[in-house]
Amino acid sequence: MIGCMSEWPPQALPKPIDLRSIVNEILPYDHPKLKERIKGASHVLEYELGDQHLVFFGAKHTNDPASPMLVQLQAKLDQFLKTETKERVVLMIEGMHGDEFNLEDCLKHIATHEDAVSRYGEKGLLLCAARDRGLTIKSPEAPEESLVQEMLDRGFEREEIALFLVLRGFTSTIGRQMDPRSRSDSQEDWLMACAREFYHIQELTGVTWIRSIKSEKEISSLLQDQPAFHEYITRVVTEFMAGVNAEFKRLPGMKKKLLIPSMKALLDRDQTQIPIKDVNAFFDPVDPRKTHSAINQISAAWNMSRDEYLVRQMARVLDQKKSIFIVFGGSHAIAIEPALEKLMAAHV
Repeated sequence: MIGCMSEWPPQALPKPIDLRSIVNEILPYDHPKLKERIKGASHVLEYELGDQHLVFFGAKHTNDPASPMLVQLQAKLDQFLKTETKERVVLMIEGMHGDEFNLEDCLKHIATHEDAVSRYGEKGLLLCAARDRGLTIKSPEAPEESLVQEMLDRGFEREEIALFLVLRGFTSTIGRQMDPRSRSDSQEDWLMACAREFYHIQELTGVTWIRSIKSEKEISSLLQDQPAFHEYITRVVTEFMAGVNAEFKRLPGMKKKLLIPSMKALLDRDQTQIPIKDVNAFFDPVDPRKTHSAINQISAAWNMSRDEYLVRQMARVLDQKKSIFIVFGGSHAIAIEPALEKLMAAHV
């Protein structure tokens, strides 16, 4: 019997990568390296895997087009793109949920890179690069429905999770609204965004703080009748803030006195009534490195789960022989660095 000739000695099969052991390398948010992180400093990780490249730009979030960090980010992106063909490039952007979002819709009112940064922060640069160069964007974010279920499985209450999501959005939004260089939405756009976010959080977590909540389609229809729209928004905000107030009892009293007036002032777009100008103080109740309350604990667990999903997504893209440029917060870069080192070593 004549058979096919086979290579000798036989070629070893590639060893499967143990992703579980890799994600176990992710640092917890109470780790000294994260607690000692220099505020405002970027943390950039760069790797080569044969002819593949991975650049993880850990940024300090900013809406300031004049930020020196954006010069560094643009330089790293330009350098990366010079080494790659567009077909092999995958961009990953923090906060981009799902792979089927409409890039043109995101940037329809954006004329320049400066406009993109003012509206979307540092990720605006990558959105513009994707549009201008026809690059692929892949979501690095875990589905929020899965994260909520994971938090419930850990024993956290729905109201605690909802409050975490409210405060997380508040701390990022207040920085943007207090920055005179960031884009200012119209009053209607702002109120619509608030109603949309409240609806999303309530649907996501199952809380019933807002008895009169409507879908985005119903809210949009109300825009045709301005008095009815503003009356509805006022009722929604009042009901939602009542729920937030009730949950604030879990936080230290000082934070309640600080945050509640500020949230009301922010919703009213009256920045003169915001009690302090230190945005970091607003971040304290959701800082994953702190232990003031269950909200901080949720923040730490939530971010750890996001980081694990992020590492798994990067591993999948590398297996497809693609190169990755990713922009995420600097703390995430520090947390996943040991896992990335192990991941890249496993691919060699």
